[in-house]
Amino acid sequence: MRAATVEPRCVPTLVIAQRCTVNCRTPPRVEMCFDPSIANCIVLHTSLHQREFLQQDDSVPSMPQGKSESRQALRWPSGRALGNGAQRPLAIGHLNAARSPQCSAEQPRLSNWNRQTNQCSLRCMPAYRYTRLDVFTENPLSGNPLIVFTNGAGLDTKTMQAIAREMNLSEAVFVLPAENGGTAKIRIFTPKLELPFAGHPVLGAAFVLAGPLQSDRIILETGQGNVPVILEREGPRPVAGWMQPPLPTWRDYAEFETLLLGLGVAQSRLPITIYDIGVRHVFVALDTPEQVHALKPDFSRLAPLGHVGVGAFAWDADKVTLRVFIPGAGVNEDPATGSAAACLAVHLVRNGCYATDTLVTIHQGERMGRPSILYARAVMNGKTFTSVTVGGSAVIVGRGELQIKPE
Repeated sequence: MRAATVEPRCVPTLVIAQRCTVNCRTPPRVEMCFDPSIANCIVLHTSLHQREFLQQDDSVPSMPQGKSESRQALRWPSGRALGNGAQRPLAIGHLNAARSPQCSAEQPRLSNWNRQTNQCSLRCMPAYRYTRLDVFTENPLSGNPLIVFTNGAGLDTKTMQAIAREMNLSEAVFVLPAENGGTAKIRIFTPKLELPFAGHPVLGAAFVLAGPLQSDRIILETGQGNVPVILEREGPRPVAGWMQPPLPTWRDYAEFETLLLGLGVAQSRLPITIYDIGVRHVFVALDTPEQVHALKPDFSRLAPLGHVGVGAFAWDADKVTLRVFIPGAGVNEDPATGSAAACLAVHLVRNGCYATDTLVTIHQGERMGRPSILYARAVMNGKTFTSVTVGGSAVIVGRGELQIKPE
């Protein structure tokens, strides 16, 4: 291996000396980004993922002993190398874009090498970081998958909706600064539309935020008000969460004939009631879990019912077996639905299936190969419900970033 000095054409006045591992004639990938965790900091990445931090005083951190040969030499237009205590040069126009308003996203990038012209085009490429996790499960690759973008600042509604469509999961969450006394504000999108509230996005977002914040109580601002989430931990890692969603309202469901026809069943063991918790759910009670698993819904009949979750369930003394279909929102079947669990707990207590304050264990997603377990409790005082709680686990399965080219 030998060292090579390459002058990237996209930053013509900046010389980067780097190690060469494959082909010294290959143009390096040079990126500049603003890291919000370090005040006024620009990070320069080479194709070998080496880094130097230019702090507020533009000093270069000292390299560990024995590694001075890998240190990058940074030269500005004056030809003077930047070392410890060096003054900021006056002419750094090629770096200004990294601090421009259009580059105010979490991780702006300047990198786009054109091999045909052998040049780089300087365009701000914001890269929005996300966490991928599975919710209402302790095991990866089960439960309900979720994407949480930890900094949605700067994204408009149209772009958020396009990202949710690109990710093609039940929901995508965008975290924003708090506005009404919460820990953070969140916006929730399905591939088709925005939701004011949904259960597994709230629980998943709380898990993501609880790690770096090291807080056992997260309050998320949603379109249905502030939703508190209490986290349980094993050491520093959150392992379970309990959220208190808004109380649902309900009424008799008028389109029950179309509903039953779409599910392919003749009747429901309990009255067919529609609940509204910010999103709507209607439930059909069947006799056995086997009947629930055997359902083959006609989505062409269910979709015209609109954005309503169609829940088919069976219950016994130990557990509830549930399937939820939401074709009107672009989700034929959902593997775990926290908002449905809250409404179903109220439905079961209202109809005398369980006593008030009973912890209901709900199994969902088994038919999809994504088994999920949700816990729900509805508390009724007299004829009035005073609270509903939904809980479960979540596990982080990956992290990444989405680079979006500005229009």
